Amino acid sequence: MYYGLLGLAGKVSAPAFTGLLDTYSGAGSAYSIARRLSSTYTGALIRVRRSSDNTEQDIGYNGSNVLDESALTTFVGANNGFVTKIYDQSGNSAFASQSTAANQPKIVSSGTIIKVNSKAAMEFDGVNDSLTFASNPFVTKNTYSFFDVGKFYATVLNFNMMLSQSDTEIEVRRGGGGGVVQFLMGGTGGAAPTGSAQINNLQKLFSFYRKSNIEAKAYVNNTQDGATLTPNSSTIGSSTLYLGSRSGTAYLYEGTMQEVLIFNTDQSANHSNINGNINTFYSIY
Repeated sequence: MYYGLLGLAGKVSAPAFTGLLDTYSGAGSAYSIARRLSSTYTGALIRVRRSSDNTEQDIGYNGSNVLDESALTTFVGANNGFVTKIYDQSGNSAFASQSTAANQPKIVSSGTIIKVNSKAAMEFDGVNDSLTFASNPFVTKNTYSFFDVGKFYATVLNFNMMLSQSDTEIEVRRGGGGGVVQFLMGGTGGAAPTGSAQINNLQKLFSFYRKSNIEAKAYVNNTQDGATLTPNSSTIGSSTLYLGSRSGTAYLYEGTMQEVLIFNTDQSANHSNINGNINTFYSIY
């Protein structure tokens, strides 16, 4: 690939693309609605269903390594578009999907791409939208990190699950009523750091890490949220993992998501830098 029309003697090679996962390896699964995350990943970012005839199509990235919005709007037209699958860019094939049309999060509304802070986002309705992981990257692990760019809409007196297992060993949720975010990390004896940051209707970067039985910390916008925990030695069980609900039908999430990264290696030393990379792209804080 070359830039410009400088003649044969003046051609300049395009700079090599370096994604977040090229710098920080060890991801168990990695999804982005808005961008390519790895130079070795060459597939689609998402699969979309259009409302007019229920046809589905994969949508990839453009020459700038961001979502090909032109391909998306050309495919959907003036209709609504719904995400049926988000592809795993880690190389582990741990995609998340939803085959039931009524339960698919929306990405295009009447021909217009849904965006948060100028970047494409999928929108969960809080009624029935949820995605199911093909495999659970947390299983048997007691060391891991999680990162999510999301925006909670709901203010109702109920839990709204951004990420959850049916047995609640791993969970990121908005608490009932108060608008606070709560994290549950397996092996912490059921304790969960509960922050005081008001999060309703604000784009935030939610993250946490658990480092074996040494420590577990949760963050909102790269600021620690709640106390540092000392986990026990347990590992995560094999229950199904969901985006946007606890079990596919309970505690449904109302809001948007743009990027979800799960590392099943020790990223505690890189945690702040990974948050920084995400923030540089999305301009969250």
